[in-house]
Amino acid sequence: MAKRLPPLFGRVSRGYSLIELLAVMAILSALAGLTVGSLSPVKANALTSGGNRIADLLTGARQNSISRHAFTAVVIKRAGDGRYSSYCLLELARDDNGNFAAWNMLAPWRSLPEGIRFHPNAPVTAPAANFLDGLGETAPSSLPGSLQFHGQAIDLKGNTICQIFAPDGTLADKPLRLRLVQAAEGAGDAIIYTGPKTGDLPANYYDIVILRETGQTKVERL
Repeated sequence: MAKRLPPLFGRVSRGYSLIELLAVMAILSALAGLTVGSLSPVKANALTSGGNRIADLLTGARQNSISRHAFTAVVIKRAGDGRYSSYCLLELARDDNGNFAAWNMLAPWRSLPEGIRFHPNAPVTAPAANFLDGLGETAPSSLPGSLQFHGQAIDLKGNTICQIFAPDGTLADKPLRLRLVQAAEGAGDAIIYTGPKTGDLPANYYDIVILRETGQTKVERL
């Protein structure tokens, strides 16, 4: 009959050596580096996706103006919630008698991808006044004074910027350049850059340029 050995008491467990701890820390550091590094392409993809979306929106606005012989306004919110990330389309079309009627919402408010904003200093214009002067048309002389945003009326002249396409597809005002950057809402009406920077300026951006003479879109990506 086999003899049963008594259990061991007071056995000391072997701890981790310094080399093993350093090895674990090195592995965790490498994984953390891979995780952080993987976020950069995600943000870059969001910037490209947002830029492509706005480029398509501007191209569609131009085509809408030409096909419907209408004025089409791209409106961007620049104050309050959703500033420099929310945008919509308005249309000034003709009624059954061939005269321009009221502005209507052509596309509802949408937002850029999370973490992407329009650059506040991009040369877009305030809602144009009297842009129909000289056309010999009976029509509203400017955009409506207010617009609904998530159930609340906002002042277009104080809280938005816009660009208007004429019925021939050209711009009704000065040439447009929109810049999209990696950013978040800051204090007041400012934004905070969250992507790579050169000094105090964003090093990574998506520019959309529209020529006034043709209304066509050109993309400049960095």
